[in-house]
Amino acid sequence: MSTDLRALMERDGRRRLMLGDPDLTGDLLLFAFALDEVIFRKAERRAKRQFGESWVLAVEEMVCAPLDPQYKRDHGAWVKARIGGDIPRYEFLDEPGKKCVAPMVRREGTCGAPGGLGVVDRDPVTGEGHRVWLCRRHEWLAEGFRARVAEWKRNGEPSPPPNAGGVLERYYAGDWDELYRWAHPWKKPMRGGREATPPRPKLRLIQGGDESEVES
Repeated sequence: MSTDLRALMERDGRRRLMLGDPDLTGDLLLFAFALDEVIFRKAERRAKRQFGESWVLAVEEMVCAPLDPQYKRDHGAWVKARIGGDIPRYEFLDEPGKKCVAPMVRREGTCGAPGGLGVVDRDPVTGEGHRVWLCRRHEWLAEGFRARVAEWKRNGEPSPPPNAGGVLERYYAGDWDELYRWAHPWKKPMRGGREATPPRPKLRLIQGGDESEVES
């Protein structure tokens, strides 16, 4: 009984960490909780394939309506979408409000008019970038931003560290490169970047797509 109580306390602590992780929200949080439950129940009953033919099916049975046509037609699509959407990557940030960033001559600050043209401003040395907006009156400034992108290409297209994705890896150990390939074969994950802030509980995910299982 003490072992079961300890497992329950570990599970509750792990879920509190998930709920407190600002990067783990929406469907990704739902997926993490469902997978955690599959692992917990499997460890509790000590029986393989207890909840379906695979951990993928077990998770989807918890979060998707079994009678939904898409669920029946494309089993695994929901799980693939969650894992594929969590691939470590670098994403451009968008200037808030889509306001024109052209500097003003007769006053301090930027134009601020509604932007109709969005262009990427990329650092030629680091590769870091964000999307900026220009109004119709200042669209001619886009050439300067495009020149910076061209310089970045001449420099060999240096890649900044990832700033998005990789959240599930904080909570589940395993061969994530293989899982990412299964979920999104043509999108290569990036490595490096900031470390995960919450400590990772000791859970292990045995990957391999539809025919894989999970264990604690």
